Amino acid sequence: MHILRIVMKFIAAAVVLGIIDALGYDLGASDILGISAVLAIVSYVVGDLFLLRVTNNTVATIADFALAFVILYLMIDNMTIEDDVLSASLIGSIAITAFEIFFHRLLGREPGKQASNQQQTMQTGRPQFQTEASSELTPVKRDVRSAQQDKSQENQDKQ
Repeated sequence: MHILRIVMKFIAAAVVLGIIDALGYDLGASDILGISAVLAIVSYVVGDLFLLRVTNNTVATIADFALAFVILYLMIDNMTIEDDVLSASLIGSIAITAFEIFFHRLLGREPGKQASNQQQTMQTGRPQFQTEASSELTPVKRDVRSAQQDKSQENQDKQ
């Protein structure tokens, strides 16, 4: 399951960086794939496995933005002779963060992954109470009178 998530992040990062940085800032395909691989692995381990489990979506997304910006800045600065590394890193990290918002929501909706009340309390900041109700709260009492008593009672009521 972890490999699938990392591959999803890698593909998203490669597409985003391919559109933004390759077209606008002349990065090569091997540079884009290398940056995407590092970004996918590091952001999944730090942002999704660690931060998202102990905090909420907002904190993890902000941390993913900062992490993406630092990784993009350092790697683009070392891989190219481009002068405008700051804007390339900023635009790329904003686009990747937009994907991360939806990716974190996707992680929360997985079937078979149900958090306990304590984990839900940590994620939302408020307790998640559940109640059960059934139709047996007020049981129906069976009439214990016999059929003859019912008929005699009806006859007395008519008179």
